[in-house]
Amino acid sequence: MRQQGTGLWFLDSPEFQSWLSQPKQVLFCPGIPGAGKTIMSSIVIDFLKNKFAEDLEVKTAFLFCSYQSQHAQRSDDLLSSILRQLAYKDSGELCSHVYDLYKSMPPNDCTALDHNLVAPTLSCTASSYKRIFIVIDGLDELGPSKPEQQQTLLSELFKLQKVFPVNILATSRFVSEILGEFEEYPQKEIRAVDEDVLSYANTRIPLLVRGTITSNPATQDEVRKSIVTSADGMFLLATLHLDHLMGFPTVGELKEALPLLSRGETGLFGAYDLAIERIKAQAPSCARLATKVLSWLTYGRRPLYEDELQHALATRDNMSELDPEFMPPAEMIDSFCAGLVIRERDTKIVRLVHYTTKEYLLGSALLSNAEAELARSCLAYLCLPTFSVGRCSSKYDYKERLNMYALYDYGAKYWGAHAAAVMADCTEIEVSVHKLLSMDCYVSAASQGLILPPISQKENKITDVSMWGPWSRCPSQVTGMHLAAHFGLRDVMAYLLNHNEDLLAMDSRGQSPLVYAAEAGHTETVRFILAASGNKSIDTKDADGQTPLLAAISKGNNTLAKLLIDLGADINEQNEQGHSALSLAARVDNVVLMQTLLDKGANVNAANMSGATPLHEASRVHNVDFVKVLLEKGALVDPLEKTPTPLQYALYSCTVNKCSFEAEETVRLLLEA
Repeated sequence: MRQQGTGLWFLDSPEFQSWLSQPKQVLFCPGIPGAGKTIMSSIVIDFLKNKFAEDLEVKTAFLFCSYQSQHAQRSDDLLSSILRQLAYKDSGELCSHVYDLYKSMPPNDCTALDHNLVAPTLSCTASSYKRIFIVIDGLDELGPSKPEQQQTLLSELFKLQKVFPVNILATSRFVSEILGEFEEYPQKEIRAVDEDVLSYANTRIPLLVRGTITSNPATQDEVRKSIVTSADGMFLLATLHLDHLMGFPTVGELKEALPLLSRGETGLFGAYDLAIERIKAQAPSCARLATKVLSWLTYGRRPLYEDELQHALATRDNMSELDPEFMPPAEMIDSFCAGLVIRERDTKIVRLVHYTTKEYLLGSALLSNAEAELARSCLAYLCLPTFSVGRCSSKYDYKERLNMYALYDYGAKYWGAHAAAVMADCTEIEVSVHKLLSMDCYVSAASQGLILPPISQKENKITDVSMWGPWSRCPSQVTGMHLAAHFGLRDVMAYLLNHNEDLLAMDSRGQSPLVYAAEAGHTETVRFILAASGNKSIDTKDADGQTPLLAAISKGNNTLAKLLIDLGADINEQNEQGHSALSLAARVDNVVLMQTLLDKGANVNAANMSGATPLHEASRVHNVDFVKVLLEKGALVDPLEKTPTPLQYALYSCTVNKCSFEAEETVRLLLEA
């Protein structure tokens, strides 16, 4: 949809030129849905990369946020992405500070790489450039229900900008919370200007009425005027209208449709209505196929590759083998969907044309049974006879399974989420779940696909299996009870209990269903397990010394952690690396949970294998309030002779990040202690 020469109005604008010419600038670019914000972000990124192509001391990093990938868009993940882009210089050299970060992490550490660990390395890496440009597209798509992700991301980037020559450009819809974050900074609204819309329309108008419109210049002019006027600043609407006009077989019908084109932001859903009408007007088999495609792309829990979608569309109930004759050609998948679907040629991902498309379809009667359809397909796929052999015994076999059965990874990771959404009202799905979880061989295959890493890029799926560290840590002896606990399926767990499944069963790494539920964050499932087992296994450790409480803290689930504490979990248990609950909470700067643990009498001087205590962790992240409380509770400022002191932790972090008020105050408190 991007045309050569578009976006010059933005690149030439005083606001952009000012942002470009001076370091430490912020430019916020809001726009209505479909205005072309993502296209403009791409134009800016290409411009910056071309302009500074010969200057190795200038780096451009970018984030494209997407409604489809909210599960993988935590602020920690996004900051890590920026670090990864800055860490690799154009010469191919990897910044040494990243190696230092890697070496500082204990082996098999249960704690996720959070922003408190990434930020110091990001600062060190940024110091090697004289200019850094960061472009963030679609801040509003980080997840409306979790504004803290936006706030944390922006807070860390603004901190970075105070010290280093970092320029930040961000796009978003007009969302009040995001507007508030940028109210002090220059703004430039993104709209599809008439010249750019006209440039795009001119590439498609000659194709109308099967190309016969080329002999009718007057009608072409009418179409141009109608498209530009009705678009009213929205590239997306221009695209949808041209898709709609492509369906008319005569010039007369085309001209009759022009005055009816909906206009502007309020007309977007009207354009979607017309697209759905075109889908329904197709041959029944084509309409059914389009509906299935839209169901998967709307209710799918992550973006889908085209071969995954092909397998999903070919899945039938009770099939003995996947029949490739029911798979539509990849290049035809989007052709049945009236312009609502895009197949990305470079990534092989199939997606909805826009996030507003998903908003529209979520309320559409057309997809009223979509969640059940996806659950049914995932369950049928996982019960294919090929999976009756159970888990793969080698990486090579697992690689072959991924290559041959494209939907396996998705099905194993998300069948339970789809089933949980509909099972209460759909007996058929409940029966299918019971069937899957009652057969050890299918449970074994499904658990392996669940636990091994998710696919982030298609090439990783095929070539990097041998590099997966988690392979050796993927447990066997996983039961149906474990999987039901992971997905929070309490009714299924009750069914399995009644059929003599063991609620306290351990997998090969010593993890019980309670740990699976805790790591997945299912508070009510944890409560169910403890009630049904009489609180047994509440402090059971797995092969890493991980207890359910430590798992909950590692995942940042305060509600679950407090429940476990209230039910009697031992707050001073330590994992294999020696991390206690208090140490983990301090490490991820979880003030609320730290206070809860202190109120319950947690040991303030519990040291990990490196000799670091909670005071070390609080000092490293410069949490002044928590440092004060720990010192008041008797935390030692020089606990072990061979371990760097909390003061040294604070000073090192201060050196890396430059000194903030919090850093200076932390150092002062430790010196005076």
